Amino acid sequence: MRWVKMNTDGAVKVDKTLAGCGGIISSHKGEWVAGFISNLTYCHSTQAELMGILKGLEMAWSLEIRRLEVEADSKDVIESINDTHQDSTCHNYILKQIRSYKDRSWQITFNHIFREANKCANWLANEGTKSGNGFTFFDISPPGLQKIILDDASGVSLS
Repeated sequence: MRWVKMNTDGAVKVDKTLAGCGGIISSHKGEWVAGFISNLTYCHSTQAELMGILKGLEMAWSLEIRRLEVEADSKDVIESINDTHQDSTCHNYILKQIRSYKDRSWQITFNHIFREANKCANWLANEGTKSGNGFTFFDISPPGLQKIILDDASGVSLS
């Protein structure tokens, strides 16, 4: 089985009453594999980022993906996951869950990317703030995301 890539993101709206996360899994060729959005209760942006990674890991594991490159645009979150000695007291529970996935029988990496390279996950996370359905799984890309996917595949950076 080839490596696949998962990009995740979290979003918290300015009034802090709406939060969500989302993610996309794509093949080694950049093709859509799966995606998700999730509405979250009020939370801090770091918690939304962590929940995006956790929900993405849950989805990837259930899809029997066993070679996964996780990318997110929060450097602090990626550093917290990769550094087992660094714990943020208010997010310990989520970090422990992520690390338990990290210890499972699969090959997995966690990498920081710039926000400009995370447009699909950002779009999904913002959709998550609008969703009242908890977790929503997509086996095909939502219509509003298709142009961003095409731009991403062709190397076009949107501002």
